Amino acid sequence: MAFRAPSVIEGIDPKPARQIRDSLRSIQHALDALNKRDRLTEQLKSDYAAREGDWVRCFPPAGGMTILLPEPRAQNATARVRLLIENVQSGGGVTVRAVTGTVNGLDSVTFTSVGLVELVSGGPAGWVTASAPGSTGSTTTGATGTMPQLTSALALPGPPRPLVPGPPGATGPSGITGGSPLFWEDHFECFAQATPLTVTTTAGFFNTGRGGWGTIAAVSNGSVAFQTGEAGHPGILRMTTGATNNSIVRVYKGNLQTSRWITGTDFRKVECRFRLNSTSNSQLYIGVLDAAAGNTQVLLYYSAGVLSNNFGAYCQKAGTDTGTNNSTGVAADTNWHRFTITQTSSGVMMYQIDNVTTNVYTSNIPTTETMNFTIDLYTNSGGAKTCDIDYAGCESMPL
Repeated sequence: MAFRAPSVIEGIDPKPARQIRDSLRSIQHALDALNKRDRLTEQLKSDYAAREGDWVRCFPPAGGMTILLPEPRAQNATARVRLLIENVQSGGGVTVRAVTGTVNGLDSVTFTSVGLVELVSGGPAGWVTASAPGSTGSTTTGATGTMPQLTSALALPGPPRPLVPGPPGATGPSGITGGSPLFWEDHFECFAQATPLTVTTTAGFFNTGRGGWGTIAAVSNGSVAFQTGEAGHPGILRMTTGATNNSIVRVYKGNLQTSRWITGTDFRKVECRFRLNSTSNSQLYIGVLDAAAGNTQVLLYYSAGVLSNNFGAYCQKAGTDTGTNNSTGVAADTNWHRFTITQTSSGVMMYQIDNVTTNVYTSNIPTTETMNFTIDLYTNSGGAKTCDIDYAGCESMPL
């Protein structure tokens, strides 16, 4: 996990506590800046949204994988993304696309040889290949390169590091005003009180080893309860609706469900691993929303009988929608799934299910609107419904 400075230091006098906290925040900001410059990812076997400076280890499956590059802009001109292609299977490869931009003047380019691919942003003109072992575009075929076969992950080159510091560079343009980045995650492996806990139509809360959660129900009381972990799932939170038709149970971060502390511009990512225990007459919504105004939300969801019983991807800004009827193409079932929503660059929202990109939206993306992270479970009819939550996380910071 990334280093995060504590917001409160207890047990010592306020003045030295503030000094220690400020020092730790300085370290955090320095590490964040370093991570944004050059990052070597773990070995990836599915679609990935890269950032400027990434070194991406690609191990594409037989069907291939897609790397989504940031939008090419004047602000990231000369930025680089490097792909370390470690294996290529028959019929597969690494396809590279850019958000509202081109790669080598094309909508996409596919690399089908093992080796190092280096891509450089040319600003609004698009991304270009600085070096590659060979590629195929959407309309032309590239030449086969001479990069030797990599036989082991140990053979991969690491990001270059100068032996001695170079001279200071020119002063760059002003960046986005910073703040204290927010990151939290919960595996629900520890509960601070006995469960099940009744969730009523009045706001309540429960505590885990990672912090507090708010709760509320509608129509009839529901509950939340700790479940013994399973293989690969160390702790499980079970949400249960009331048995009355149209009952809802909600868990959320913050003091009240109307607490709104994530602005659209600062929103970075939400992720949740869950299991619906029944897809019949049920609904599930996971993401961020404005529960006070009710007109801004960024969600992955399921609603029985809608979108041919597939999961859906939805985005709304101040009452204007994108994805009202947009299916992800992934059928809902009672297996474990991972929902991920990432703002890959300002105004670009990417939706993934089980690490595979299903939808990318560039319109009606929240900006100044404020939202909160929530998980909602509904029963349409037929009695109480349950959903198991194995993991939930959220990241919010200036992009």
